[in-house]
Amino acid sequence: MKVLVIGEGEFVERFAEQSLSAGLDIYVISTEDVSIPSSGNFERIKDYSVIDEDFLENREISSFEKIVISIPEERIADAISIASIIKKSDIDTIVILSTSKYENVFDALGIKTFVLTMEIIPKMISEISLRQDIVKNINPFFEDLFIAQISIPPNSDYANLTIKEAKLREKFGLNIIVAYDKILVPLDNGAIKVINSKVNVTPSTVLRPGMNIIIVGDFDGIKRFISEVNRES
Repeated sequence: MKVLVIGEGEFVERFAEQSLSAGLDIYVISTEDVSIPSSGNFERIKDYSVIDEDFLENREISSFEKIVISIPEERIADAISIASIIKKSDIDTIVILSTSKYENVFDALGIKTFVLTMEIIPKMISEISLRQDIVKNINPFFEDLFIAQISIPPNSDYANLTIKEAKLREKFGLNIIVAYDKILVPLDNGAIKVINSKVNVTPSTVLRPGMNIIIVGDFDGIKRFISEVNRES
């Protein structure tokens, strides 16, 4: 299957890597250098505004079966423009958003969206719940890939390991695409406010107890990780 990915950032890199490992044919277009395996195709452009009907026709857009758009919100106008053009080709398309702010815009266009937040909204397919205390939900995301939000238990063998030490990719075929830490902020009235703070995901990032991570991979890999992460040290 040929998949066109337009965008940048951690999600694009991890999605491309995961898709290639699943045997998909990936073509990435971005304004930034994107680190993807050599088996993928990459094209760097100066600005997303250059992507018009002629641009896509020259890349044989009709040969792609799926299109994923993940452009930062500060360039949301470009994402809307590109999605509107692609909509005419009737190719299955999904737009990845960091917040739900612009969901209604794409809904009006008839374009599917997926919001990468602490509360994943299963817009495409109904939610599958597993171990509600640890796993918030596992959603079919793209072909044979699933996405899940997991909280690291305080007594887990994985608590306080770095992502590199946890070897999620090697052992389970999983990638962390988003991570959030809980920060407790004292208020003047004596109450405590809990803030979910986004964490920069790198190999040296520590999986702290209570940290919420959003992972992507195949269903069996996610299930095996669920079993492992519940094993107390």
